[in-house]
Amino acid sequence: MEGELRRAVWTRADVSLLTTARIEGTLSGQRLDPRRQTFLREIKAVSMHGLALELEASRCRCRLILDV
Repeated sequence: MEGELRRAVWTRADVSLLTTARIEGTLSGQRLDPRRQTFLREIKAVSMHGLALELEASRCRCRLILDV
């Protein structure tokens, strides 16, 4: 919803806090260009069901289920 309100496409996520129970960060990107991008569906929520977070020394892998 925030992307639609700001007419933006998030292309970068900077993580400021990462634990096995929590993730915080800042999204950044560019203004929506209707010639190149189209919003197909609104994401209404991120579900805790099926959430998986794998932390390794050099990377983090996260699986989310999005409610549309």
